[in-house]
Amino acid sequence: MEEPRVHRCIECSSRAGALYRDYSRGVLKLAICKSCQKPVDKYIEYDPVIILINAILCKAEAYRHILFNTKINIHGKLCVFCLLCEAYIRWLQLQGSTKNTDPEDIIRYAKEWDFYRMFGIACLVALNTSLTVSLLSICSGLILESGVVSFCERMKWRSEE
Repeated sequence: MEEPRVHRCIECSSRAGALYRDYSRGVLKLAICKSCQKPVDKYIEYDPVIILINAILCKAEAYRHILFNTKINIHGKLCVFCLLCEAYIRWLQLQGSTKNTDPEDIIRYAKEWDFYRMFGIACLVALNTSLTVSLLSICSGLILESGVVSFCERMKWRSEE
């Protein structure tokens, strides 16, 4: 038996029973969070491209929507989380990554672009790693298969003698 799905408010991260109420003939009403009195998840009405753009812009609400309120399997969520962590670690290791909260600081915006660059690098590294592992597994499968075929041919040849 499948356990009931627990959703979270994207604003305050408190638990919510449902994201919306479904009235007759496809009329939906967004559920309101009991803690912050805002919609539990406004992103259920948004196009996936908008959600992706908001995630790229590092909006916590978009991350909470993706991680808690979507039906993406746990492996996909874990992959996104690991890529974000890897990008953050790479970004922190850049030289001169001191904090400055001045909104007119141009260096801060350059550092933000560095984070996006590090996220891209982390994605490329993960893609390269997965392609390498896939290629190695294919090669090892082919080698194993040719070994089994060779062994079977030898056994057949010996049985004919």
